[in-house]
Amino acid sequence: MRKEVIADLKKKKQQAAAEKDAQALLEALKIDPQGDTATKSAFTATGYFKRNASIPEIGYENEISSAAFMLTPEKPLPEKTFTGTKGTYVIRLKNRKLPDAEGFDKEKDQIKATLLARKQSSTFMAWLQQVKKSSEITIKEGVVE
Repeated sequence: MRKEVIADLKKKKQQAAAEKDAQALLEALKIDPQGDTATKSAFTATGYFKRNASIPEIGYENEISSAAFMLTPEKPLPEKTFTGTKGTYVIRLKNRKLPDAEGFDKEKDQIKATLLARKQSSTFMAWLQQVKKSSEITIKEGVVE
């Protein structure tokens, strides 16, 4: 039991130190976006990844992926650091690659169908919620036995 408590405490302290270091790195990058040599050595390039796919070197982290796709060349840094299952991360946009138009043409019909199905489902759920809110339910005794 004592060893488990010590291990948990050690892990929490390591995580707190990593978050503090990551925040300091992010603040330094906000001041100097190109970063000095020490800052550059702290980064590992992941390579390109798709919005809903696993991130190379990191794994599947939805929050990190969503934040990465919100970055632009004008704003290459996020507002905060991220803690994932494998550690604490500072992300920076290095480059963006647009999808191949030929690949889009192949998947365009499937994308349209998926988006239409989502929109229909969302509209139906909103309608159903509205009907539930405006309905009055009465129970008649003896009808259902």
